Formats: sequence, C-alpha cells, structure tokens
Amino acid sequence: ILDSSTNIITFATAGHPFPYLRRNGQIQEIGYGSLPLGARLNREYCETTLQLQTGDQLFLLTDGFFEVRNAQRELFGFERLMMAIDQSDLTDPQRALDHLLSALSQFRGNTEQSDDMTGIILQVLA
Repeated sequence: ILDSSTNIITFATAGHPFPYLRRNGQIQEIGYGSLPLGARLNREYCETTLQLQTGDQLFLLTDGFFEVRNAQRELFGFERLMMAIDQSDLTDPQRALDHLLSALSQFRGNTEQSDDMTGIILQVLA
C-alpha cells in the first residue's frame, strides 16, 4: 500500500524477493522473508512500513531478475543484480529499468528467457 500524500509504503513479500531501496547512493534489501501466499493455511505475514524520502528509488522485482541463466547455466544472481542496480540511473526510473533489462539481456546472450520478469521502480520526487 503506497500513500502518495505521505510517501509511506507498507508491504509484505509473500514469497517474492525483498525490494531494494536506493537511498543516498546506498542500496539495501528491505522487508521480511516469507513463504509464498497460500503455501500454508493460517500463515501470518510480517509487514514492513517505510517512509520514503526525496530521491529514493524502490525496486520491486520478481525472481525472474536474479534467476536469469546464461549459456553456461550460471545464474545472474543477487550480487550481479545489486551491481546492475548500482550502475543504473539515479534520477529516471525508466532508464534505470532499461539498464537492468539490458544487463540481463547481455548476461543471458542467446539463451532463452526461462522465467517471467516483472519490475516496478518507484522514484520519489521533490
């Protein structure tokens, strides 16, 4: 849930990868890990509430981003994903997403994409 009047976001991962927050040039994973939604009956999910600040970028990415494989069956992985985020545009979420997709495509080469990828980048403007 994003309250755009206060820039407060509340979320639960429900089996998805942690979001990445880029703030003041630093990138960190935020949130709590959890099982996929519906994996267990009566499962409670921990919510994370975050006050977003001017200049923040929040990367909400599905597992298809780090599970990309190249011809050698090597995973793109979390470390490469963090580096790609670090090298992406600080001020324009579309260019940042384009950079991530380009980095993944270069890594994958001619190997067929095997998983879906959904990405949203929230940018907090002044």
